[in-house]
Amino acid sequence: MEAYEQQLTACRMLALGDMSADEAQSRELGCDGIEARHRMLLGVMGALLAQLWISCFLARTFSEMVQDMQSDDDDRQLVRFIWERRRETWQQLRRFEDVVQRQFEELRASLVSKQGLLSQLSAS
Repeated sequence: MEAYEQQLTACRMLALGDMSADEAQSRELGCDGIEARHRMLLGVMGALLAQLWISCFLARTFSEMVQDMQSDDDDRQLVRFIWERRRETWQQLRRFEDVVQRQFEELRASLVSKQGLLSQLSAS
């Protein structure tokens, strides 16, 4: 890789005029091949970078999708829990209403019977 970098630097010097054509021929520089290889390496690195970015983007998207699914499951469980608690509360409320209704009926019956006894005592 070091030799490639040196050849690339020498070709750039030749293009800028810092090196003469005779000196480039003495070093046996093939600047056209080196520039083509340089462009190819840049293209390959760009493609690899794009693949890396796409794979990271897809991994993040998949991770978010999995988290959303887990969150949806948690939300469903919470709603189910709330409905179960609501159902239990209504059942307890109905039982309480039944107890209160029975106590009210017993109290009313007791009052009616006491009033009947008081009427009989006052009539006698």
